[in-house]
Amino acid sequence: MALLENQISNEYLRFLIILIGTIIFVALSYLILKFIVDKISGGKKSKAKFILKKLSFPVFFLIFIIGLYTALKTLNKLDEYYVILDRISFIITTLFFALLASRIINLSTLGWFKLKKGFERTPGLLNKAITMIIFIIAIAVILSYFKIDVTPLVAGVGLGALAISLALQSTLSNFFAGVHLLSDRPINVGDFIELDENTTGIIEDIGWRSTRIRMLTDNLLIIPNAKLAESNIINYSM
Repeated sequence: MALLENQISNEYLRFLIILIGTIIFVALSYLILKFIVDKISGGKKSKAKFILKKLSFPVFFLIFIIGLYTALKTLNKLDEYYVILDRISFIITTLFFALLASRIINLSTLGWFKLKKGFERTPGLLNKAITMIIFIIAIAVILSYFKIDVTPLVAGVGLGALAISLALQSTLSNFFAGVHLLSDRPINVGDFIELDENTTGIIEDIGWRSTRIRMLTDNLLIIPNAKLAESNIINYSM
């Protein structure tokens, strides 16, 4: 009897040590990272602070979940619930990996577009689409784990994507044309250009859907990127 009580007390002790150790590790890691970032940025707003804010929650929550899972596995009383525990842990871990992946990709697209002159505004539509795709994949992975046929889900998503792409055909064509203009860089903000329609002016802004041209008459021409990409452009500034 004493041996059994001792074993139970050791189990709870291991559980508490792992759980408390995980909490302390997460808290200290966050505080140390925050201290380093504050020192580097001098207490001002910076890219490092922004990245830490976006990534710290999913990263440290995942570490906590792994620690909690490990701690619970030390309790023999939960033997009969291990299958349920494994499933819950898999669902939470998969969803938070999806959250982490979406934030990393969104930060990458943010950085890419910020570097593009005249394209400083991040296309929220693109980031939302990326996030949606990542979470659809995560849900498909979870369903596969539970041996649920994901074919109807994939078919439904495919039909939904087709319907959305048809509805947003004009918007998407303008967006990808804008990406092409910024990647190929035939024009830049401030360039003096002439289009094949004998339209002459100075580029004021290149957005993700349209481009603004200040004409010689001082009128502002707003032209969809898809139309601009198909036009013959004479760039007098190059």
